[in-house]
Amino acid sequence: MSMEIGALYRVQFKSQSANYHWSVREMTAVYLGRSKDGESILFSLRPVAGTTELSTRFNPLVEVEQIMSKDQVMSLPHGIRDRALPVKPSRRIGPVEGPVGIE
Repeated sequence: MSMEIGALYRVQFKSQSANYHWSVREMTAVYLGRSKDGESILFSLRPVAGTTELSTRFNPLVEVEQIMSKDQVMSLPHGIRDRALPVKPSRRIGPVEGPVGIE
């Protein structure tokens, strides 16, 4: 899956809670690229929050939908820090089976 750095995405991913139950979570954030080791995907939640990191192993992506292109995001007066950017921190949207091989 190819994602454009600087574009706004609606992302659904799997996440494990402290009691070992898995759920699908959803957030709307700006894609920043991959970590140096390539094992995590970085997203910006500015101006609502900071940067978040999803492990490709422990937080596998379920669904990704581009909402705004990089050009649309950067055309806002303050770019990824603009208050008009509709970012949303992650929220739980339902239970799900965990990835194979992870307890």
